[in-house]
Amino acid sequence: MLFSYFKREVVIDTKQELLLKKIASLSISDEDKESILKDFKSLQRSLAKADFKLKRTVVDKDIVANVLKQNVDALQQKNEIIKEQVAFKEQILANVNHELRTPLNAIIGMCGLLQNTTLDNKQKEYTDLIKRSSNSLFIIINDFLTVSSMKAGKFELRKKPFTLHEVSSDLYNIFSIQTDQLGIDLIIDGAGISNETFLGDATRIHQIFQNLLNNAIKFTKEGYVKMSFRLKEDLGKNKLIEFIVEDTGIGIPADKQADIFDSFTQAHTARDGGYAGTGLGLNIVRYLIHEMDGSISLESEENVGSKFIIEIPFEHIECNPSKKKDKLEEQIIPDHWKEFNILMIEDNKANIFYAKELFRRWGLNLAVSESYKAGLNKAIGQEYDLILCDLNFPDGYGLDLIKEIRTNQAAKSNKSKIAVITASILKSDKDKAAKLDIYGYVEKPFSPAKLLAELHKIFDSQKENIDLATDKKDRPTGVYFKEKLNKISSDPKVHLEFLNIFLSQFKQDFGSLGEAVLKREYEEIYSIAHKMKSSIKFVDSDMHKHVSLLEQYGHKNETFDLINKQYQHLFRRSKMTIPELETIVVNLSTSLDT
Repeated sequence: MLFSYFKREVVIDTKQELLLKKIASLSISDEDKESILKDFKSLQRSLAKADFKLKRTVVDKDIVANVLKQNVDALQQKNEIIKEQVAFKEQILANVNHELRTPLNAIIGMCGLLQNTTLDNKQKEYTDLIKRSSNSLFIIINDFLTVSSMKAGKFELRKKPFTLHEVSSDLYNIFSIQTDQLGIDLIIDGAGISNETFLGDATRIHQIFQNLLNNAIKFTKEGYVKMSFRLKEDLGKNKLIEFIVEDTGIGIPADKQADIFDSFTQAHTARDGGYAGTGLGLNIVRYLIHEMDGSISLESEENVGSKFIIEIPFEHIECNPSKKKDKLEEQIIPDHWKEFNILMIEDNKANIFYAKELFRRWGLNLAVSESYKAGLNKAIGQEYDLILCDLNFPDGYGLDLIKEIRTNQAAKSNKSKIAVITASILKSDKDKAAKLDIYGYVEKPFSPAKLLAELHKIFDSQKENIDLATDKKDRPTGVYFKEKLNKISSDPKVHLEFLNIFLSQFKQDFGSLGEAVLKREYEEIYSIAHKMKSSIKFVDSDMHKHVSLLEQYGHKNETFDLINKQYQHLFRRSKMTIPELETIVVNLSTSLDT
């Protein structure tokens, strides 16, 4: 009876039916059988539920996996769209930047040239206004580019030696004309540290205080604008410098002071009385200061003025500024440059005119090609000492042009020095250019001093990745030295005696020269190079040329970068020359002994 009841309650298979029959045939009481059957029934139902859940779990898993796959596919598609949008945005930004900076280079450059001519008062007023407006536009462009780099996570600081005197002098030159016309005083106080040398990104430091001073002058109708800086704390290797930019302007309302460092936020707008602007300046200032591990705070009172207090730590380095002349201000053009042939490949007529006028004033030879094709043809057909190449042409891409010149062994300018001169701000352009054996990368807009500095680096540099010892064409030979020695005497004994004296003296002097370069002792560099020059002249004209330049640079207190590169070139050449001379000494000694 129990068995029949159980079969009605639970769906069972054949094996289970056999199991039930065995239970029914057991020699136990009906109560025990009923208990066993109830347990079996309960177990059976639990197994059925577990089986259902398992099957449901498998189905759910498939559903979830399918949904996840769809979500992953959708996310990948969105990611690709975002990448395309970012790339498009960067390209648009780069194009807009290029289209703005290219004509701005010509405007600022030609205005600078015009200011150096004889002008009447009215003309001077006009050119000052053009220059001031151009500088303001340049500030806005740089601000937008900085914000773009910040948002893209591509911003980086470049640490190089600088002095606060250089930064503050440049700022004074930019803003003093404007403050004079407004009838307010511009005061810059260095508190005794302006000539100290620090490591930092001078361009970004300049950008910080250009924004702060620009704002201060904009909101000050009478009184003064002052920038001061002092050593606040000596941290050993680092020095904490405190900067204060203050004004006697309209001040900032208390309820807006907490927000003025946010993007696109202004305490005063055009509606408040003509105070136009992008609202980006102070946001960029705060960002740059924080990137330098610094801080900025504000004190302001309406109709009294504002004070921005900035603290930035800089690494202090030893340098003797009294021995360092400002080569750029002196506009030094070495005489041997006037023998160089320089090609500029540029399609913007205003920039071509500006460049031609600069090179004419410097007395340098400049040829111009206005297209990719014309530039390539000139580089193939004539050897130039330097090619200045833009990147964007109507008929091609400048880096492809450089590749063609470098890979065309028949091109007469195949080994020429090449520098990029462009308004492009794309990091990808710089990275690609760096792989093409270029000697410089000049960004527009550039001042005459900036371009001249780049020319010094280009013409006086020796590429670190060039191993002169592997260039058989330049390697001195025994025949070369024999011809040199024969100019002294035809007697082998004289040759041997001269070489022994020369090698002994050279090794001693070269060691002393290396120490002087390491210590940046300009007078010692000049003295040793002058001493070495006369004897080297009889041995190796290439070494003589570089020792002569070291003598000249030491005497004129040129930048250490120029001196170091000439020393490195002399070092590499000596690694070829000295072993050859030592071999000649051995051969002469053996020959004379026999």
